[in-house]
Amino acid sequence: MLAASGIVVVIAVAVNDARSPTLAKSSNISSASPLSSLPSGAPATEAPEPTDEPDRGCAIADRGNGEYVEKASLPLGKLFVRPGAVDADGDYTLLLHLHGGQAARKLVLPENLDLEVIVVDRGVGSSAYEGTFPSRKSWDELLGRADRAVSDAVGRPAHAQAVVVSSWSAGYRGVDDVLGVAGRDPALHGVILLDSLHASYPNGKTALEHGQLERFVDAARRAANDKTFFFHVTHSEIRPPGYASTTETASLLLSELGIEASAVHEGGRDLLPLTRVADDGQFEVRGYVGADARAHCDQLRLLPSILAAHAGR
Repeated sequence: MLAASGIVVVIAVAVNDARSPTLAKSSNISSASPLSSLPSGAPATEAPEPTDEPDRGCAIADRGNGEYVEKASLPLGKLFVRPGAVDADGDYTLLLHLHGGQAARKLVLPENLDLEVIVVDRGVGSSAYEGTFPSRKSWDELLGRADRAVSDAVGRPAHAQAVVVSSWSAGYRGVDDVLGVAGRDPALHGVILLDSLHASYPNGKTALEHGQLERFVDAARRAANDKTFFFHVTHSEIRPPGYASTTETASLLLSELGIEASAVHEGGRDLLPLTRVADDGQFEVRGYVGADARAHCDQLRLLPSILAAHAGR
C-alpha cells in the first residue's frame, strides 16, 4: 500500500468485509512447538485512493519540520535535529522510526517534541528490514553517528541518553534486530509498534503457539516490570493472507504475560475508535477499528500522541 505522499506501505493486506473478532481467544494459542521464522513479506498491494477527509488515511499533509533541521543522511536513514531537545548536560532522547519514514516526519516533527529523530525507509516488504542491526557494533555505530551529528548541530558534546524505537507495518523486522542486540540495554527507553507485528504460523498450522515472538514477549515483560522502559502495541482488524495478523500477535503477547484485554464498546477517547485495551505497568496494547488500507495508515497518526505521553515534551 502506498500513501499519497509517495511512501510505500510495506505490508500485504487482505481487506476483509467482515470485521475480525474484537478479542482473540487464548485457546487459539496452542502448546509449545519449535519457533517459526517471522514472515518475509509479500508484494505490496496497490495504493488506496487519497481521501479528502482531514486527519484520516494515507494522505498526510506536510506541515513542515517545525524547529527541526535535517542535519545528516546516515547510512540507515535521515536525522532531524531540534537543538532545543538537547538538555544542559548534553543529553537527549533519540527516536528511531522504521518504515513510513516520510509520513512519520510529517506527523512528528511539527509537534516539536523533546526528541532528535531518525526516520528509515529501506524498501518493500518486511524482508527489506532483515539485518538492519546485524550486531551490537552496528547499533553502537548508529548511535555514535547520531551523537556526532547532534553535537555538531548544537555546538557542544551531545549524547543519546535514551532511545525510543518505533515501527509501522513492515518495520517490525528491524525492531526484532534492535531487541536482539540491545533489548536489555538501559538506554533503550521504549518500543512502539504501530499495526506492525506479524508472525508466521508454525508447521502449517493456523494459530500462533506458545514460545513464538520471544524477543517481543521479553520486551513486553520488561515493560510490565521495569518503570524505565515502555512497550506500546497497536493493532487494526486487518486479516492478512497466510500469516498472523497484528491482532493475533498482540493477543499472543498478552497471553504469554497472563494479561486479559478489556473490550471497548463505545470507541473510547483515542484518536481512532478503540476495540480493546490492556495495560500492565508500562506495557500497553490498544486495538482499533478498521480492516482496510486507510485503517492501516491511520495507525501512524497515533505516533505523536504516544511519544508525547511516554517521551515527554
